[in-house]
Amino acid sequence: MDALRADAARHELGKFGEVGSEFDSVEQYQSEHLYLLFDKSVSIAHTFWDAWIDQVGHGFGQNFYDGIDAAAWPKMAREIAASLESGTAITNPLVLRYFDWTKK
Repeated sequence: MDALRADAARHELGKFGEVGSEFDSVEQYQSEHLYLLFDKSVSIAHTFWDAWIDQVGHGFGQNFYDGIDAAAWPKMAREIAASLESGTAITNPLVLRYFDWTKK
């Protein structure tokens, strides 16, 4: 949750090269806590974050996700972090459309 919020701030400050800097350590934590792999919201958050990092790497001129512009990523990251923190389901339709692997 903190890492998503930190990346939202980095993104908004234009520090795109730093977006995702904590991804590997969070992924390592998940691998040590296997129950997280079965949590749907955590899986959606992970998929979202990975896609965001990839989108940042490709720039925003080439958009892979229709309806998600550069400014939307940090907003969605904060929504996802709030859902994870409160234990509520992620409901953003764009997040679910692109990053909910259980519906594919």
